[in-house]
Amino acid sequence: MKNLRNAVEGADSCMSNIAKCTILLTDLANFAKVNEIYDTYFVNGKFPARACYSVVGLPRGSLIEIEAVAVRNSIGETLTKKIKS
Repeated sequence: MKNLRNAVEGADSCMSNIAKCTILLTDLANFAKVNEIYDTYFVNGKFPARACYSVVGLPRGSLIEIEAVAVRNSIGETLTKKIKS
């Protein structure tokens, strides 16, 4: 999640601008722990859409992989203003 946050912020966005996450787990027994950590990265219970899949393996022996789609701040701010008005 730290890497995800760094990537999103490095692209002129923020965690609250993430629209969707896809999580791949090699062991669904880790699902509860992933949720516990995931929850700490989003404010006020505003979570993006999410899909979670169990997979046989991930590159380099990873246990989890997360893919996210986010809008950039300038776009997100414009959309928020249009929605509010």
